[in-house]
Amino acid sequence: MGKKEKGIRIGIILIIFGILFAIKKYFNFGFGSMIWFVLGLAFFVLYKNKGKKWALVPSGYFVYFWLSKILNGFGINIFLLTAGMFFIVPGIVFVILFFDNKKDIFRKCSCIFLSAGIFIILNKLLSISLLCLILFCAGFGFILSSVLKKLKNDRVD
Repeated sequence: MGKKEKGIRIGIILIIFGILFAIKKYFNFGFGSMIWFVLGLAFFVLYKNKGKKWALVPSGYFVYFWLSKILNGFGINIFLLTAGMFFIVPGIVFVILFFDNKKDIFRKCSCIFLSAGIFIILNKLLSISLLCLILFCAGFGFILSSVLKKLKNDRVD
């Protein structure tokens, strides 16, 4: 990593912390929730700088815990959606890995995990038939798969 890239990353991290501390002044969330964000950011930086793919999973979950604490402060009970997020976080991780590695297995896994997570969340939020949810989520998975494949083919590195 060159000095210019390192300086940009440090600058971005400082801006993010500045925004977080400004938000903390106006919204009621404690220092404990900031630790989740810092841990998530640290694992993501480990992934970006060292290429440690396993670091994406804890990064995603730590950021999710941070968001759930913030949304819980607004009176939104995000813990009802925890089961769905258990699948959505790995789905997002697989999307990132797909764009980094261009391996088709990551695209397929991301579609399966994201569709399952959305199914669980919609099942808890909406009172519609199970068949409608299954059809919707299966359709979502196929559309997402096609979109990711097209984005992979159109992307120029």
